[in-house]
Amino acid sequence: CSSNSSWSEDSLEPYVMDDNEEDLRRVRRPRSLRECFAYLIENENETLAYDKHESALMELPAMVSSRPLDLVDMTPTLVRILLHMEDKFNMENFVQMKMDSLMAFAVHAPIETCLHLVNEIGE
Repeated sequence: CSSNSSWSEDSLEPYVMDDNEEDLRRVRRPRSLRECFAYLIENENETLAYDKHESALMELPAMVSSRPLDLVDMTPTLVRILLHMEDKFNMENFVQMKMDSLMAFAVHAPIETCLHLVNEIGE
């Protein structure tokens, strides 16, 4: 090998291997709280219901943490759905994902979450 080469290992750019495998998902990730709502109320008899429920549960904590503009409006509805949501698909980590989502609401929309919980207890 010649030492007069015009490149060296130091000049090489590393190839980014960070593939989120989005193209392999059966449903696209929800991009809004309203879309999470639609995914969570999907009838369990629908073809992609499992995928939609799982995708919404996986995305909700980060989405809520980003404090979207409709957070205050959507909190009571989503908290109610999460509180009453059952694991109809025997989903791996269901309870943890559900709790992570509820915790995100409690941290980032505490007043709306607490008000809804008080109303739930009163019913």
